[in-house]
Amino acid sequence: LWNLDLDALSDAEYNKVRENIQKPDFEEGRLRTSGQSVYPLAVYCRGVAEYLYVARGNVASAVPDTDPVAAPLFNAGEHLTFTPDIRRMGADQLAAVEELTVSRSNVASVQFHGVTDVRGVDFDSVMRLEVGEVLVYPDARAKPPKGQGLNKMATITMYQCWPPPNERVHLDAAAQEAYKQKIRKMTEKKNALFVDYNF
Repeated sequence: LWNLDLDALSDAEYNKVRENIQKPDFEEGRLRTSGQSVYPLAVYCRGVAEYLYVARGNVASAVPDTDPVAAPLFNAGEHLTFTPDIRRMGADQLAAVEELTVSRSNVASVQFHGVTDVRGVDFDSVMRLEVGEVLVYPDARAKPPKGQGLNKMATITMYQCWPPPNERVHLDAAAQEAYKQKIRKMTEKKNALFVDYNF
């Protein structure tokens, strides 16, 4: 690798480097905290991308300037998506993410209202999105004071929360309303505001 002639790379090779370096699995903080032995190579490749991006007359940086210590932690197996995409943000942006939504496709989403500081947040341990269950800080000992981290106002949307099969609520408007009120009471017992339930 030390003998690689960076200036001799073709446009196709250069574009491939840029494409790969921006993938979430290549994020340095993630590799570092997961104990991957390829972390030094990831740092080297990121430096290559930075050099190429500047050398070819683009803006000053090919990738966000992410502080590995401040970078959030993710578990690829959880299939979480983030809007906006915090995986591509630098430390300054991670300190003030507006209206962050964390989702798991066809399972649930959580929209955190206002500005959220996600630096150092371990999403692997503080968020659990399953069918019928959404937990933020399941371990109360890890929960920060209100308003800090993910301990803040949020809107939760859950999917695949069906009535029991023996309750034929889909055939009866009155039964649907009764079931909706049941869900409302369950929600309010958790000190949350019920918004709606769609059949």
